[in-house]
Amino acid sequence: MGFTSSEIYQQSVVPFSFGDLLVFYSDGITETCNPAGEFYGEERLLAFVKAHAGDLPDAFLEQLLAEIGRFRGSAHQHDDLTCVLVSIKNPAECTPLQRSERIFDRGLDDLDDYRSQITDFLSALPAPEVTEEGVQQFLLALTEAMVNVIKHGTRGEDRKSIRFRCEAFEDRIDFRIFYRGVAFDRSTIPIPTMDGSWEGGYGVFIMDTIFQDIRYMPGPGGEQCLLLRTRR
Repeated sequence: MGFTSSEIYQQSVVPFSFGDLLVFYSDGITETCNPAGEFYGEERLLAFVKAHAGDLPDAFLEQLLAEIGRFRGSAHQHDDLTCVLVSIKNPAECTPLQRSERIFDRGLDDLDDYRSQITDFLSALPAPEVTEEGVQQFLLALTEAMVNVIKHGTRGEDRKSIRFRCEAFEDRIDFRIFYRGVAFDRSTIPIPTMDGSWEGGYGVFIMDTIFQDIRYMPGPGGEQCLLLRTRR
């Protein structure tokens, strides 16, 4: 896209290693102007990539857009902002060290068994071990996530089957909740105040506190998938 037969292009070969990050971007990013007419430019983008290369993809993109917004200020955005990240992973890193999966079909009545699965999974993890305090934090956040799915994602039909998967990798732990229903737009829930005046919103706040990456995405066979990811 964007290539023409009349242009002359130089071909080069660059070797990549496991752990490298490829950042593809449109010129709308580097040519974003501030009120003084100055371009954001490749040097600022390179400095940002170096500073945030270890971030999870969603966090990287969110921070990049925020930085460009701060740089642009009151100036008009004249072009699209497109960025694609590709991380070169060692195949061994994509194979879970430990995995657990169960199906729950009794709604809120399954919460005790659900919490037991989480505790057993975390307790059996290879080093680095999860502390008892850490286990309790995971239980709190994941219980909030499951209750949210049961009450809102499945539209209150709490007898629908919900599949819960835990996977531990070298660098992260993934929890996935698969269900048939509607995705939840977390952006519609404001951050609650801590003065006791709010009656809701704390569940999402707790999940955001414990996990570095939370997203809803299409799952297999028409399911919805809620992914909750944390670093090890």
